[in-house]
Amino acid sequence: HATLVLTITALAAQQVSYENALALAIGSNVGTCISAIIGALGANVEGRRLAGAHLIFNVTTGAVAIALIHQMMRAVDWFSELVGIAADDYTLKLAVFHSLFNVLGIILVVPFTQTLVRVLTRVMPAPEVEFEKPEFLSKATMQLPETALEAIRNETIRLYDRAVEIIAHGLALHREQLFSDQDLTTLVHESRRPFPENVEERYEQSIKSIYSAIVEFSSQAPTDGKPEVGDQINALRNAGRQVVESVKALKHLQSNLLVNMRSPNQHVRDQYDALRVQIGTVLRAVEDIRKQPDDVLTTLSLDAARVELEKNDLVSDGTLDRLIRHQSIDARSATSLMNDAGYAYDLCENLLDAATTLLGPHEFEAHSIERSLALDEAEIEDAVHRHLK
Repeated sequence: HATLVLTITALAAQQVSYENALALAIGSNVGTCISAIIGALGANVEGRRLAGAHLIFNVTTGAVAIALIHQMMRAVDWFSELVGIAADDYTLKLAVFHSLFNVLGIILVVPFTQTLVRVLTRVMPAPEVEFEKPEFLSKATMQLPETALEAIRNETIRLYDRAVEIIAHGLALHREQLFSDQDLTTLVHESRRPFPENVEERYEQSIKSIYSAIVEFSSQAPTDGKPEVGDQINALRNAGRQVVESVKALKHLQSNLLVNMRSPNQHVRDQYDALRVQIGTVLRAVEDIRKQPDDVLTTLSLDAARVELEKNDLVSDGTLDRLIRHQSIDARSATSLMNDAGYAYDLCENLLDAATTLLGPHEFEAHSIERSLALDEAEIEDAVHRHLK
């Protein structure tokens, strides 16, 4: 377009002839293909196909326009006379030629659109999606209830690790930084560049594929008639489902989060940073437990994270009401923030529930005792209420 504007200007100043201006108009249209090609370098296969279609459209139209240049010039003269453009008004006639050029391209390409699609699909086939395969689930580990149970546990922990990586990147944080000693609030304030990662693709390729394998394996795992083994298998399968739900919550949260964490409104930005800190705190709490020796490992430590999660709920603690009352944020932003706070809460709750199952005692009796000692929902609410007082 810049080239065309310069050509029109040069034509008006009589620096180029009318015929040369027409040639420059054709060349400028073909030249725009380089922008599409450069843009396609980092695009997926659909973007590259679109760039290919753009190239074919312009090159084909340019070749035909050059071959029929005299006929097109007569068509421009006829149309110009029809609408009252002066015979020597070459700038307007150049604009008419450019419009005619694009109409010609549409007439040439549209009838062959489906053929073009088939050719581009064949020349640039979509890469085969590689779904992640389970590491611990096999026929060998299926032989005994104990080995099958341990295999399911290890695979579900692996599923959790994949989810943590996706969630960290979805929050625009590196996993190494997230689990470092760096102050989390400072880290969140300094990390505002989104990761070039498609959460939906990672979910399909990694989370969904591994969880599907866990479900299939656990449904066939032997129990030898031991109810406690069946109960543990069901608990692990449910933990896997909770991990999957946490990633789904991230998918809902991410679209608004990546935009609003760079919002010009300081209050909106602070609240979305608070959600990132909230999720990061839960991830750190679980990781701290995993680093403890087995003899001191207890998921009762997660109760502190549960209480903290309830304390920092921006709806129940009145933060959202204050922001609206002081007109710090508008109603639209408040609604989005409320929904996203719900997604963040669900994400954290699912991760904590899954971690409780995965990191708790392996023995059924010990696990049952620990779960009975853990704070229930009413006790957590009571602890939060006392804190607010």
